[in-house]
Amino acid sequence: MILETYRGFKKGFFFNIMKKFGIYKITCKVNNKIYIGSTEVCFKQRFKKHKQRLRNNYHENDYLQKSWNKYGEDNFTFEILEEISDKSKVKEIEQLYLDEYIPKGKDFCFNLSK
Repeated sequence: MILETYRGFKKGFFFNIMKKFGIYKITCKVNNKIYIGSTEVCFKQRFKKHKQRLRNNYHENDYLQKSWNKYGEDNFTFEILEEISDKSKVKEIEQLYLDEYIPKGKDFCFNLSK
């Protein structure tokens, strides 16, 4: 698993890993709540889409959007949890992460359902 924030990647590594797909996490540094997601496109595109929606106040997850609005972009990190080589396994592996985090409750996780 890769647990470095994407702002902290070295340039060459950043561009290489950001072209891949798998499981990621968005964390609010103020309250430590997390959002688990997956991408079958590439990390770079998915992170860009999340940021665009959050910045424009139309993210599909209201809880994440409200925290973003309250605490600001600088208080969020985007992290790659797992790079997956078999694209057909992405949703299945994401579900394993959701099964682990969602039972901890809404005080821990922005995701609403499995």
